[in-house]
Amino acid sequence: MSEKLSPYTPMSEAKTARVDSTGATLPFHLQERVGLNTKYLTTLMQIGGIGTLKIVSDNNGETSKTSATMVGFTRNGEAYAGKAKIDSVPSSNHNLTDINSPDPKQSSWPKLNLTLNIPEMKQRILRSPMKEFQIQKYGLKIYKKP
Repeated sequence: MSEKLSPYTPMSEAKTARVDSTGATLPFHLQERVGLNTKYLTTLMQIGGIGTLKIVSDNNGETSKTSATMVGFTRNGEAYAGKAKIDSVPSSNHNLTDINSPDPKQSSWPKLNLTLNIPEMKQRILRSPMKEFQIQKYGLKIYKKP
């Protein structure tokens, strides 16, 4: 009986002609457990007109912060803090770079660089009420070696 191969490649090993995530890390060393379906990504890139995808990590990114807001005062002049303001920071950023070619073409295939904000991702994981097994609800595929 033949063994079914997983279509997912560990993020730390995902390197093809069009997709490269070998330099990216995730919080808690999850890059070994999170898999990318490189064939599916390549198909989506073909449909979207994207030439290459490079995933990198930013270990010095900013994190989201909360701060209390005053909502009133007592007779003695003491402030009530009742609302919280969240200054949200994205967990990733992207950059599309057009390839300037001297050859006249009908279309260009830009490079997509995806930068992962590791400190923000770590903070969101630690503050999340999710259990590890509920991560699959949000589209992440956990790679398990046979």
